[in-house]
Amino acid sequence: MAFSRGTALAGYGLVPRVNLLPRSETERRDRLVLVRWWLIGVVMAVVLVVLVSAGAYVINVFASQRLAAENARTTDLTTQLSGLSDVSKLQGVQRDLEAYRTEAMGADIAWVPVFDALGGLVPKDADITGWDFVTGALPAADAAAAGVTGTLMFTSTRPVDIVETVRGIRAAEGVIDADGAEMTGASAADGNDALYTYKITVELDQTVYTGLYAKKGN
Repeated sequence: MAFSRGTALAGYGLVPRVNLLPRSETERRDRLVLVRWWLIGVVMAVVLVVLVSAGAYVINVFASQRLAAENARTTDLTTQLSGLSDVSKLQGVQRDLEAYRTEAMGADIAWVPVFDALGGLVPKDADITGWDFVTGALPAADAAAAGVTGTLMFTSTRPVDIVETVRGIRAAEGVIDADGAEMTGASAADGNDALYTYKITVELDQTVYTGLYAKKGN
């Protein structure tokens, strides 16, 4: 049992106050209050953990959904790329074939215009009887590079001024060089007129190429 004094009231003196509760009861109540506060703290901690866990779960769900969407997109792109692999292979084969065609036929010659031009450069009463031409390198950026080289043979029933003929061929468009290579004297057989045989070397530039199979950009 404990005694205490209360505060003085207006018009009254001090009134003594007596606490009749046993000390054990007072301590029990104090312990209950302490336990209650501990329980509140534990509950709040549990609630906080639950909220943090729920937030982490929600974030994880959104991250998983986004990852699944990105994986699906990656799979779709991979499928599209695999579908384009055949196209890429075909394009590679096409490039290889074009390169082979350029290498094999890049020096394709327009022979008819060539022989028409050369035929117009020999004397009028001469006949072209043979030729042996070799194509040059693949078309170069400079069309004046060597394109065709070889020999041209023609016959005539009268002597031909081979020097003047070679000069005329050299001056022709598309001709790099020309020169007399061989001349055979007149020969006659079975009562026919005598024939003079001539052979000249000719070098033409690359304007005689058709360009049909040249590599693009040349």
